[in-house]
Amino acid sequence: MHRNLLFLFSVFIALAYAPIAYADGTLGITAVSAEKTYAQADNNFAHGWKWVFALTVPTDEPVLQMKFGNWTKVNSAISPVGNVRFYSAQSSNSTSAGGAIGVNAVDTYGSVMNLLPITNPTFDLSTSTPGRQIQITVEVQIPTGSAGGSYTGSFGISTAPDTTSPVISLLGSPSVIHERGTAYTDAGATAMDNIDGSVTAGIVLSGTTINSSTSIGSYILSYNVSDAAGNAALTVTRSVTVQDTIAPTATVSYSTTTPTNADVVATLEPSEPVTVTNNGGATTTTFSQNGNFIFLFADVANNTGSTTASVANIDKVAPTIANSTLNGVDSNVAVNIASTSVAIALTASEPVNWLSLKVEKQDDSAVYKLFQSGTGCEDGTTSCSKTWTGDLSAGTLSDGAYRVKVRMRDAVGNETEGYLGTTITVDTTAPVITVTGVTSASVNIGSSYTDAGATALDARDGAVSVSSSGSVDTGTIAAYIISYTATDALGNTATASRTVNVVPILVTSITVSGAGSATSISLGNTLQMFASVLPVNATNSAVVWIVQCDNVANNCPGGQFALNLDGGGTISASGLLTPVDSGNMRVRATATDGSGISGTLDITIVN
Repeated sequence: MHRNLLFLFSVFIALAYAPIAYADGTLGITAVSAEKTYAQADNNFAHGWKWVFALTVPTDEPVLQMKFGNWTKVNSAISPVGNVRFYSAQSSNSTSAGGAIGVNAVDTYGSVMNLLPITNPTFDLSTSTPGRQIQITVEVQIPTGSAGGSYTGSFGISTAPDTTSPVISLLGSPSVIHERGTAYTDAGATAMDNIDGSVTAGIVLSGTTINSSTSIGSYILSYNVSDAAGNAALTVTRSVTVQDTIAPTATVSYSTTTPTNADVVATLEPSEPVTVTNNGGATTTTFSQNGNFIFLFADVANNTGSTTASVANIDKVAPTIANSTLNGVDSNVAVNIASTSVAIALTASEPVNWLSLKVEKQDDSAVYKLFQSGTGCEDGTTSCSKTWTGDLSAGTLSDGAYRVKVRMRDAVGNETEGYLGTTITVDTTAPVITVTGVTSASVNIGSSYTDAGATALDARDGAVSVSSSGSVDTGTIAAYIISYTATDALGNTATASRTVNVVPILVTSITVSGAGSATSISLGNTLQMFASVLPVNATNSAVVWIVQCDNVANNCPGGQFALNLDGGGTISASGLLTPVDSGNMRVRATATDGSGISGTLDITIVN
């Protein structure tokens, strides 16, 4: 309903009014402030009259109008038409003097002032007072030529309730096709009210909730909203058709994806409920070997799809030896395994995680574990790659030919056993050295010496070279050792030696003579004796002189007797013979070098 306030007021005199403060917030003026009551007659609002009205307006009446009568005094009047304007900061269409509402007719309600929506924080100057508290500024300009004096006028204020419904505007298309299985996002709607402004936040959406699992079909979504005055908008609807045109998809899970020597079960994992159209309708299939299988399926809308199960982790083949070397070669090797290891390198057809190496002697049933060190896979204690290297050693193996047995197991348990194509021959027998000539030789001091050397023969290698060490100093009498060493291809070593004695040159003969070749001497005389020693280069040519006779009394030394020698005499160390008795005696010169050689000469003594 409309509410009206009618008042009379005059300028220059304070307006008399009764303030209205309704508890229910009904229309009323609570105060009037006369800002300017003196004016100039110059058609200028800035120089005219001005009042500020404080009003209480019911919150459900957002429309306000004002009317003004003529301003009169005795014999004079001022029309409000074109001379009165009003505005309010709580208005949405006339917030200042620049946008003020003017008066177009006398004593007639004119243009509407729309108040701000109640949701606007500035619509109410006092939220603690019932109703809406606003201020309206009224300005009057005095036409040029108007008579001066005090004028009296009248005005009225009218409000009306909000009966206009908000208007809903649908965003997006009013008819939507939605793909089943996908998320649905509604485009929404907006709503505007002539008083409250945007009431979009209050829109209520009703109807079936559309989401990824909504069944195929057509659905209606309804949008409605009411303004603050309770005016409901005209319901707006959107039609949503849910359809399924997308083919179903699927992934495949596997009983295991790690390497295995067992069967693998593949299970279909569809994106939506489907029916498998092959495989007997089963959603699983079992692989006994690597390969592919295509699942065919259809969803409830009969859209078809397919996906491939691929298995490549089945390994039921035992590893094999791709290649091998012993001591860096792929042919048979021989080794003195008592002191030298055999370097072995194996490459398998695939990575293995268990490896055992043994050797078997070919001429007996004995089996010997060889390896002592290596990189990975020893006794199967650790995983390793396809290539294995290590050393084979066993110092107790007897001589003979051996073959290498290899046992391997891969990561999934496939196992194989076999022999390398190469053999190991163990040889711990050293060569035999033969010293050329005697093993103990003598050489005269000062002479030259050339060693005759030695030869060596090995059971596997045949003739092998011989090295010698040691030397002979023929200028020094001593015993010297010449050593001989021979080593076969496997390192088996033999030694031998020869002893060389550097010895002095011994006397081989002594010839005794007297001075002037005399063989007789008279008593009372002396005879110088001489000893001629051979060889002339004998190391020691010194001799010892003695006389031999049968008569000790004739100065023959004891034990130096010779039959039929009855003379006598003495001989000095230098060989000077002095006779002492007539007759015969023998002069002997004996070498002192230990050779035992001596020479003699019989001398006749006369009176």
